[in-house]
Amino acid sequence: MKKILFISMALSVLLLNGCKKEETGLSEFILGDWATDKLTFSENQKGIIHITFQDNNEYELSIEMIPGHKNGSIKGQFEVDNKTRMLTLDSDAIIRLLGLETSGDPIMFNVEFSTTSDVDEMTLRLASLPEAVGEFVPSIVLKRVSGQTS
Repeated sequence: MKKILFISMALSVLLLNGCKKEETGLSEFILGDWATDKLTFSENQKGIIHITFQDNNEYELSIEMIPGHKNGSIKGQFEVDNKTRMLTLDSDAIIRLLGLETSGDPIMFNVEFSTTSDVDEMTLRLASLPEAVGEFVPSIVLKRVSGQTS
C-alpha cells in the first residue's frame, strides 16, 4: 500500500513539473509581420513602419512618411539576444530612411514584449545611437499583423 501511495505521489510530482509552460523567447516571438499604428517624430513628420522578421534571420522594413517625406524600404539581417532582449539590425539604414546621415554600422534596440495580452505588441528603444540622431531617442511600438502568435 505504501508503494502504491509513493508511486502515485511521484507520478503526480512528475506530471505537474512536466506541464510547466515554457517562456517564449524574443527569437521566437519576433517572427512574423509587425506594423505601427502611427508613428510621430515631430508635429510635421508622421509615418508608418512595417517590418517582417523571418526565421532565417532576414528582415524587410518599409517606412511611409506623411506628408511628402521620404518613403522607402530596406532588407537585411538581424540578430536577437534572448538573455538581454536585444535586437541588432545589420545596418542603421532605418535612420537614413528618416533623412539623416549615418555610418552604416549595425543598430541595436532594447526590446520589451508581452505574450499575455490579446494582441502581441513589442516596443523597440534605440540602444546604440548614431551621431546623426543626437538627443532624439524614439520608441517604436509595433503590433503583430500576422505570423507567429504567443
